[in-house]
Amino acid sequence: MGKQWYVIRSKPNKEFFLCNQLEQRYCDVYFPVLNVKPINPRCRTIVPYFPGYLFLNTDLDHHNVVIFERVPGSIGLVYLGGEIATVPETTMMAIQSKIEENEKCKSVPAFNRGEKVSISSGIFAGYEAMFESQVPGSERAKILLTLLRGTQVKVELHVSSLVKQ
Repeated sequence: MGKQWYVIRSKPNKEFFLCNQLEQRYCDVYFPVLNVKPINPRCRTIVPYFPGYLFLNTDLDHHNVVIFERVPGSIGLVYLGGEIATVPETTMMAIQSKIEENEKCKSVPAFNRGEKVSISSGIFAGYEAMFESQVPGSERAKILLTLLRGTQVKVELHVSSLVKQ
């Protein structure tokens, strides 16, 4: 059958532990994470992209399924319709590219309150606005968007879609 991607469930908040346990057993694991800026400085700055789930690339013809249920921190493989669920390679590549794209967006410039910005992407592309504030704990910003007849509307957008003027 060959190696395929499977989804393995972890016990609550044990994703990092389970990833370590699987790697110690020489398993090919993909554990996507996100770097975040929490409001509380004592909170984790790295969080799972899919809380409670990891991806495992293995050949189940050579490994017994029970092994993955007995790994500390594991609940077991994910089943759909009574059969072990597989994840297509194209889906795995899409997840990896999305996470890489997300990391590229982290390197965005800081804006000051009242600074004029223009919107470079999305439904409001080409509009000018005024920077209001950064949304705490996220990569989003509040802006005042100037519409027809000078009407200003408060909008939240991803910071990467803003460009300084």
